[in-house]
Amino acid sequence: MTEKDILKRVIEENLANKEMIRQKVLYAAKKEMTTNNKDKGSIFNMKKKFVAIPAVLCLSFAIMVNTSSVFAATVADIPILGAIAKVVTIREYTHNSDADETRASIPNVTNTGNEEMEKRINKEIDQKMQELTGKVEAEAAEYKKNFLAMGNKESDFIPMQYDFDYKVYSSSKDTLSFVISQTEKNSTSQKYFDESGVPEKAEYVTLYMYNINLKSGEDIGLKDILGADFKKIADAEVERQVKERAKNDENLLSYYEEFYASKGAKGIEDNQQFYINEAGNPVLVFDKYVIAPEYAGIQEFEIQK
Repeated sequence: MTEKDILKRVIEENLANKEMIRQKVLYAAKKEMTTNNKDKGSIFNMKKKFVAIPAVLCLSFAIMVNTSSVFAATVADIPILGAIAKVVTIREYTHNSDADETRASIPNVTNTGNEEMEKRINKEIDQKMQELTGKVEAEAAEYKKNFLAMGNKESDFIPMQYDFDYKVYSSSKDTLSFVISQTEKNSTSQKYFDESGVPEKAEYVTLYMYNINLKSGEDIGLKDILGADFKKIADAEVERQVKERAKNDENLLSYYEEFYASKGAKGIEDNQQFYINEAGNPVLVFDKYVIAPEYAGIQEFEIQK
């Protein structure tokens, strides 16, 4: 085997690595699907994950200036019923190159009554958004380099598309809950086809959840809402709701029992992802594959206080 052959093999293995886990889990998930399921949703890579970031460690976006990036100063208030604190879009960030197309709506927290806390939180958001956008742009450039090194044509390369956005779930005088999402689309790492031979798009989602105590500026955890027995309470309620949903799709229960409930104390951890709804209840969020088959989508479970 020549050095060129060895290099090509290494690159192929590197490109395939991120697909290996997805393929295995997708296979397991699709085994659970009934033959009458006609879902044609996007294929999601196990690269998708939820990431817990303490609120005081991540919120705000200082100005990023470089020759290939464009900032449009746009301030848009997001209305929140009965809210005191607000989350607003302070600017839109775009970056277009031959390797990626990145768009980000940059949020800031305002009107909390605590200016020092706002400065601290927003500064951390800015830093986190800089880190995330810089990371995906560098990743896309490296990915294209490897793609071409395998002998593929540049005309076959589809620029990676990244979209950063956010959604506010609740706001009151004491708490603020919102989520920043990072969505990666149109990866050319693999070509996927559905049963009719039509190419399927790949899409990977990462969520960053923020539940903030506006009085202290600290991150709110499940224990703060449900008490010391939060795991026991959440486990029981999740299982109850899964069984209820399984009345319409028995695969939900079998998947839950095989891939989730078997993980120790049913999988609930100290950093379990959740947002707080307008009723003040925590809503647990599970990515695809974690607690249900891929076709069932992201699963949410409201836990009554």
